[in-house]
Amino acid sequence: MNELVKRIIVAVIAIPALLFIYYYGDIFLLTFLLVLSLACALELTKMLKNKSINIMISVVPLTAFLTFLTASYNTKYSIYLLFISLLIFSAEDIFKNRIEGSIKRISSSLMIMIYCGISLGLVYQVHSLPNGRFLLPILSILIWLTDTAAYFVGMSLGKHRGIFKVSPKKSVEGFIGGFVSAMLFALLAHFLKPEIFHLSTSLLMGLTIGTVGQFGDLFESLLKRDCNIKDSSNFIPGHGGILDRFDSFIIAIPVFYIIYSIGVISL
Repeated sequence: MNELVKRIIVAVIAIPALLFIYYYGDIFLLTFLLVLSLACALELTKMLKNKSINIMISVVPLTAFLTFLTASYNTKYSIYLLFISLLIFSAEDIFKNRIEGSIKRISSSLMIMIYCGISLGLVYQVHSLPNGRFLLPILSILIWLTDTAAYFVGMSLGKHRGIFKVSPKKSVEGFIGGFVSAMLFALLAHFLKPEIFHLSTSLLMGLTIGTVGQFGDLFESLLKRDCNIKDSSNFIPGHGGILDRFDSFIIAIPVFYIIYSIGVISL
């Protein structure tokens, strides 16, 4: 079975299941995000071993707990947990008399918690927004469409490559194709359901997914390049790892929520 067939089979099964979870939310969504945070944190800890950074095992459950706190309570509790985690990680090195590499180990541990913990907690908060049960599925669809358009436009029309060292195959044409597709489909959502997707909401969705979503992919590529690996794991047949499939999701949707929460737009 070739890679394309594997990708199609996984997509046919996974996409309807994910859209169901994103729409209904509540315990379905929270459970999914907790499992996702555990999986992403575990993948990152394994990736960092390639850099001789041995992350403390406590990071993985703490990351999931951080997702739960961010999803369920005021984000100030997330800050409290990050500070307490800093003390825990520092104390572990102090009492084990580990000095060499402690800065890398502690800072990488906190990065994992923010990247895989707070981000996914904020995804849950999107579902709590007005019309959130529609916003979250549409944002996810926009991410898939943007990735697909960027890939095919880049493959067929991409001439200006190598702009980003972390992803030499990405082209200007592919980036523009992804951005344009995000804007067009976001505006289509507005015209089809203006009572749910206000014009300002649709514009923000398109801008966020079209730019920040593609940055999320580049950010994960940066981590993989530094760790000298191609995929974060081989967990998903034909797709690579969990982080490989959710890199844009983990970055773009929290940014959408942050922009909303500071009052830039009203939904």
